[in-house]
Amino acid sequence: MRAVALEIPHLWKFVSHARAEVERALTTFTPSVRAATVMTASELIENAMKYGEEVPGLLTIHLRLQADTDRITIEVANGALTRERVHQLEERLDEIAASTNREELYMNRIRTLLENPAEKGGLGLYRIGFEGGFDLTCTFTDSIVTVTAVRGVHEHGNV
Repeated sequence: MRAVALEIPHLWKFVSHARAEVERALTTFTPSVRAATVMTASELIENAMKYGEEVPGLLTIHLRLQADTDRITIEVANGALTRERVHQLEERLDEIAASTNREELYMNRIRTLLENPAEKGGLGLYRIGFEGGFDLTCTFTDSIVTVTAVRGVHEHGNV
């Protein structure tokens, strides 16, 4: 089993280091699985940078990757002071989980963002679901939100 555990300061310059560590841990996987996993980890870390907050129980962003011959799991945890923001995240993840056509969700989000330049965000989660082939869930406990992304190691046609 391959594993990575990182504490990432809330500074953008550390995102590339995290990407490199995930890439390095997956050298035995196919290029497309590696690319999907690195993209997913990166998107989740970037979301934690943008929307996360330092809270007493978590002053950094935590990344945990576990990969074996059957499954890849990525967990990214960060602080969140308001339940409202977490509720928005949960709604997006529920929408992705319920979808029978993740490509359509992704393309609809792109169209929405192009048609409404003032609207921001939300594309990365749809990208993870469609391009990365990951299933997403989250938990929220003691002001810490943890997003978990899981996929099988088999190839997906979206990457």
